[in-house]
Amino acid sequence: MNMAVMKRLNRQGFLIAGLHLLVMLNLAADFLYAS
Repeated sequence: MNMAVMKRLNRQGFLIAGLHLLVMLNLAADFLYAS
């Protein structure tokens, strides 16, 4: 595989993982706030 493609995929993966983390944190905060 091409190194540039792997780098792009890696960066995208980190971005998606970060977004998922933010969503999970928001859900947890909402859950704690509601209870």
